[in-house]
Amino acid sequence: MSSDQGRFEGMDVPVDPEARWGSLALEWIRTLPAGDTRTYTSEDVTRAIGLPDEPGSPANGAVGAAIARALRLGWIARVGDTPARNVRQHGARIGVWRRLRT
Repeated sequence: MSSDQGRFEGMDVPVDPEARWGSLALEWIRTLPAGDTRTYTSEDVTRAIGLPDEPGSPANGAVGAAIARALRLGWIARVGDTPARNVRQHGARIGVWRRLRT
């Protein structure tokens, strides 16, 4: 198993298909206009549907897992990065994504 494959398999854990938040996040991403030039970040996902509240699921892990799943499904592409707007992130760089035609 490659290191990337192991990393991606681990990202699947917080977004179990039965997990309500993970399903909401994927549905939100899926319903973005395909091929649109607008971009979004993980902060837009959490602003739209809130933070995950699953017991034992760290919010950042679940958000990242939803983005990773959408990327692997071919729904999105990374088009850059930007400083996080959330002050708790202390200006960390976060991915900027665009919805692809699928």
